[in-house]
Amino acid sequence: MNWSRNNVRFGKGVFIGGVPIDARTQLPVPSPTQQVTIQEWVDFRFEGIDVSALGLCKASLAGVIRISETLEKWL
Repeated sequence: MNWSRNNVRFGKGVFIGGVPIDARTQLPVPSPTQQVTIQEWVDFRFEGIDVSALGLCKASLAGVIRISETLEKWL
């Protein structure tokens, strides 16, 4: 299960999967029945054009593949 602690606020008495939520941390109390993993997502953006580096790499790869396929027809 994924959620952002910034968007969800649980009060006292809330349980997820039978495990109580710590209202201070907004995470399940440590339990052998649940594994809690915190992931921090990072995005690198190109200065001046405000484009995500990952998004630009994916778009570039798709463009290179299209160019390669077009050139291959001529060979």
